[in-house]
Amino acid sequence: MWFLNKETGLKWEVHNKDLIKRLIIHETYEVIKERDAIDYSKMAYKELIEFAKTKGINAIGFKKHEIVEKLNGLEE
Repeated sequence: MWFLNKETGLKWEVHNKDLIKRLIIHETYEVIKERDAIDYSKMAYKELIEFAKTKGINAIGFKKHEIVEKLNGLEE
């Protein structure tokens, strides 16, 4: 979930559920729209490899479904 710090203008992505609950209540932070989920299964194999590189995954030699699983694992 994404939060905007109203005082500093910085945007934060928070995954910890306890911290999310605290930030929702706090007056300094505002929930902002979450990024749309990417459907990796619709991407071409070469696109997946390049995208995985940007996320720090060495995907060379993996099959398409294996790369998709790794990328989906990063979002959780």
